[in-house]
This record gives sequence, structure tokens and C-alpha cells, in this order.
Amino acid sequence: MKIGFIGDIHARVFHTLALITAWQERTGQKLDLIIQVGDLGAYPDPSDDVRNEKYVRQDPAELDFMRLLQAEGRIAECLHFIRANVLQSPIYFIRGNHEDFDWLEAQHAQDSQESKVRVDPFDLFHYVKDGTIWELNHVRMAFLGGIQTREHDRRSIEPDAYANLNQLKPGLHGVALRTSAADHPPRHQAGKYPHHPRCSIWNRH
Repeated sequence: MKIGFIGDIHARVFHTLALITAWQERTGQKLDLIIQVGDLGAYPDPSDDVRNEKYVRQDPAELDFMRLLQAEGRIAECLHFIRANVLQSPIYFIRGNHEDFDWLEAQHAQDSQESKVRVDPFDLFHYVKDGTIWELNHVRMAFLGGIQTREHDRRSIEPDAYANLNQLKPGLHGVALRTSAADHPPRHQAGKYPHHPRCSIWNRH
């Protein structure tokens, strides 16, 4: 099983899809699963503060998640084609510190029983709830979003999800989490995370 990990795209969803498509075409290999490890940049309707951030002004592609949700015509056709012919499954992502947290929570609220929810009309991206344990083709993965913060806020690692994952018995094949969380676990929590790279291909035979 071949899994791709992608980090910190900051809403550059079209660039990401092009990269995945090009990599698979050039290598002749298919990724069975793709996980985006936070800072997807899920802003469906960016506020003026987001639109006026320095990096957004420098690179308007940081608003492309919004454009993905609104895609029509030829762009929509291309997105449907990529989902049907390039991706083996949706791209699964965890929250980072640059997301619309209210909107992500609302997606889960629509189906609170599901740990993974679709967030776009093309079935390209699915948001994974903190603390999710998922087994696919005998590969067991854990998912945890958020970052270390001095005071708990919407960006923070969720203490309950963190504690639950730390209580798991050995047997996980991988952990999807923010790099900053991996390097600096919350001071008020016990346990350690393995370091996780921002981008990699993981192959399990």
C-alpha cells in the first residue's frame, strides 16, 4: 500500500491536485491513499482579515479553496475527471492552525456519527476528526490536528483526543499530525509523538 503525505498547502488545492497528477504520471505509480497533514487552508468564505494577510496578497492562490467550492464549467469538469481517474480515494486532511474552525465543525455537525466528512462538491477532500483511528487494508492510522499553544484556543491540540491516542496499545502503522505538534507536544500532556515529515511517500508491501 502506497500512502502520500502532503503538508501546509494553504488553500493551493489546484496546485496540489496538479502535483499529485504529475507525480503519478511521471512515476507510473498510483497512490492508494493521500493524507494532508494540516493547514489545508479551508476557508470557504474568507474574511477581510484573511484576504488582506500579507501572504494572501503575495499569492492569490491562497484563496483557491474558496474557488474550488465555487468551481463551474470547464474547471468543474476537470475536477470531476481528476476525482474519477487520478485519485484512488478522496484526500483526507486534519485541521491545522489556518482553517475556518467554525465551518469545519459545522461539517461534522451535519453527520456527528462520521469521523471523516466530505467538504467539497467534487468529493476531493474529506476532513478527519481529531482522535480518529482508521484501519484500511490492514494499515492502522491515527489522526490528530491542532498545534501547541500557550493557552488553549481553537488552534490547540484537543486534550481528550491526545490522551485517548496516548492510551492506545502498540500497533499503529502511522500517525497523521501537524509537524509543530510532533516537535513540541503540549506541556500539560504526557507522552511523545514520532516526528512526522511534511511530505513523504510511505510504501507498505
